[in-house]
Amino acid sequence: MSNIVIELFDEKSIGRNFQLAALASIISEISVELKHRILTGIATNIIQLSREEYATISNALTSLLDAVCTEGKPVPKLYTSGTHDKKILASAGIISNEKEPLTCQGVKNALKTLPPDKLATLVPVPMFLRTYVFSFYRHQSKIRNTQVSSLLIATVGSIITLISELKEGRKSTEIYLIPDTSPASLELSRKVYNLFYAVRDEKVSRIQGLINNVAIKLGGVSVDQAILLSLLMYVAQMKELAGTLAADLDAIVEANGFETFLLTRVDASGNRPLLISATPASISWILRRLGEKNSIKLLSTLSWLVSSSIESEDSDFKNTAKSASAKCLNSFYKYMETGSHDTLVECARDLVVLIDKGVQLQGLKNVKSAGAAARETLYYITRILG
Repeated sequence: MSNIVIELFDEKSIGRNFQLAALASIISEISVELKHRILTGIATNIIQLSREEYATISNALTSLLDAVCTEGKPVPKLYTSGTHDKKILASAGIISNEKEPLTCQGVKNALKTLPPDKLATLVPVPMFLRTYVFSFYRHQSKIRNTQVSSLLIATVGSIITLISELKEGRKSTEIYLIPDTSPASLELSRKVYNLFYAVRDEKVSRIQGLINNVAIKLGGVSVDQAILLSLLMYVAQMKELAGTLAADLDAIVEANGFETFLLTRVDASGNRPLLISATPASISWILRRLGEKNSIKLLSTLSWLVSSSIESEDSDFKNTAKSASAKCLNSFYKYMETGSHDTLVECARDLVVLIDKGVQLQGLKNVKSAGAAARETLYYITRILG
């Protein structure tokens, strides 16, 4: 019986990070023997599986996508430069035809139904898996063709790791959280991605919405800071939840685990992907510094302050609220970097002005909400300041 082969892309391609993200995310769900086979294959860049072993992996990935693919979940853009990505995915059986978009359901169908002979078919590597090739490493990459099995695993990983998509006019930016391929990142992948996809509490703000609120709708905060602050505000919510997710977060922070993942921004505006940045998600040390309860609470209330500010009905109040929110986020960023309380004092002054202005407009629902968020934010700042 012929094996099913998963060949890892070379290190000059983001597709390799996607492949490892997908495989690492299910390692805890499979047998020790199969885990060992995968890890051994990663070391040699070739994973050889029996049909039964591949079925186990595809079933585990399908179950993971069931959790990942909630309403509003973005999927990677498919590009038109060279051999169109849609043409490649259609020939691979991952989408039904060249006119169809990439969807979670289509990928799940491919995991369940593609036969071994189809999985062994060679196809070109699509543009959306070659981001690094068109930046630092264009002349170094050896990547050309791959088997459908390898392409399918990479496509699953691209969906898992895409945490947000920013659109402003014609400009589109994709934000990925990918393992840096170190053993530590692979070991922690399931725990890290569970923070984003295993949450069922409706009170928890989604990472996609948080980043969009801070980076696009709010204004006044740089994109890099907006992404990092949004990530912090998101994981701070996990501290409020009892059970496995909070314990997983503590384990990740204790191991400096976030630093083994790369926050990767890709310009998806044109006909091929362009890498903007790929930097470690350096928040573990910040979460340890902010480990005391009031600082974590402050992060949670800042999220509320931002969302209520951008939704305010009164335009004058809205401008004041957005300005105060942006200043407070920038002040909090400085506080994270320096530990200086002076930056929080600046935020407190702006909040007092916002609260006073909100008192005059209490009849408006979202103004009332923003005022309440400002008061609670100010409360935790005063607790920190002592």
